[in-house]
Amino acid sequence: MGWMSSPPPPPAPDYTKAAEATAASNQDAQTRADWSNRPTVVTPWGQESWQSSASVDPSTGQPITSWTQTQTLNPESQATLDAQMGVDKAKSQTALSQFGRVQDAMATPFDWGNMQAYGQAPQAGNVQGGNLQAGYLGSGPQLQGGNLQAGPQTQAGNLQAGNLDANPYMTQGAGQGILGGLNTSSLGAMPQADAAERQRIEQMMFDRMAPQHQQTQAALESKLSNMGLTRGSQQWNDEMQRMERSQADERFNAMEMGGQEMQRQFGMQMQGRQQGWDEMQGAGAFQNAAQAQGYGQGLQQNQQNFGMQSQAGAQNFDQQARAGSQNFDQQAQALQDNFNREQQAGTYNFDQGLKAADSNYNREAGAGAQNFSQQQSAGNQNFQQQLAAQNQNYSQGMSSANYANALRQQQIAEQMQQRTMPLNELNALLTGTQVGQLQTPDFAKSQSAGGTDYSGAANSQYNASMDAYNAQQASKQGVMSGIGGIASAGIMAF
Repeated sequence: MGWMSSPPPPPAPDYTKAAEATAASNQDAQTRADWSNRPTVVTPWGQESWQSSASVDPSTGQPITSWTQTQTLNPESQATLDAQMGVDKAKSQTALSQFGRVQDAMATPFDWGNMQAYGQAPQAGNVQGGNLQAGYLGSGPQLQGGNLQAGPQTQAGNLQAGNLDANPYMTQGAGQGILGGLNTSSLGAMPQADAAERQRIEQMMFDRMAPQHQQTQAALESKLSNMGLTRGSQQWNDEMQRMERSQADERFNAMEMGGQEMQRQFGMQMQGRQQGWDEMQGAGAFQNAAQAQGYGQGLQQNQQNFGMQSQAGAQNFDQQARAGSQNFDQQAQALQDNFNREQQAGTYNFDQGLKAADSNYNREAGAGAQNFSQQQSAGNQNFQQQLAAQNQNYSQGMSSANYANALRQQQIAEQMQQRTMPLNELNALLTGTQVGQLQTPDFAKSQSAGGTDYSGAANSQYNASMDAYNAQQASKQGVMSGIGGIASAGIMAF
């Protein structure tokens, strides 16, 4: 039954030796690549060469190869390098000698006292309109009907004409009429430009711009640093001054906008005062029209009263005449004739008085309206002239203030230039062209191809041996299963 025994599995490979052999092979491949990548490079300006020497790795004690890289310039390039180094040395020495100027300039404090003073915003003037008075409308002459007397020998009653009063509307407010003049005190004081309000507006705009200016400055400094510019160099200072001029222009624009806002508020206040003035003039004209209407109504009422009184007197006279005798009729007739004459004369006098009153009223009303119109025109003209003069003075004041502010900014820029010029010159000397290293052309460097993978080979060989062993074991297991089946079948047959 020797054929039934199982062979032992294949022995495992020596992975340590395989790994050491792989490492040695890789090191040999790297050494060949290092030698291939150490050529002598020759250029028109010089050459770059390598030298090797035997050395010991201090960390492991193993022998290694040390390399030295050497760059050699040709005579012309070497002379150029020496000249450049001499120039750089001279610039450094010159820059060192300038430190005194820089110290003197930076030690002198910024002189704000000799600066041009800030321009002040002008104050708006006081503009007054003309004083308008309405024309005086008199009450006209006293209108009386004729005095009607009965004859002395009659008993028909005393016939009297009605008492015609003057127009009640014409006697109110004697000397002034209904409209005694326009009260300009209700319009309030003339608007004034508020310098504190303008400063508040300007400061609000400055505060709003400050964060943006700080962000702009920080972004510019970061950009200049990324470009390789040093702080204090000419290009750096030029860019910073350009940013400061832009920000100064924005602040000037804010000041201008503050002045414009004050002008807008002043115009709105003046517009409101003008509207009040116009409304007051309209109210005066309406009151004059109401006075004229009242006068006409009074005249009409007087005429109506006179007719009613005349009619009552005539009725009383007729009753007395019918109550008398024949004689009385004759006397009454005479009295009637006398009454008619007196009545005619009274009516004539009343008409004449009425015409005179109308004529007098029309003359006075026309003169008052003409006087009011002339005063109104003169007041408007005076108001417009004062307003134009104030606007011109305000514009001139703003121009003067803007000029003073621009002059102050120019003085600040000049003093800053005087302080920073020595420092800029020093930075220009220190940041000039420096001596550069020799740049040799690159070449296609060889890569290590790697050593022999002894560990992988050993592992693959072991796996193959295990696969063969497992196959043999499986085959034997199948044979044993077949024999067992045949034996079971034979037992069952008996």
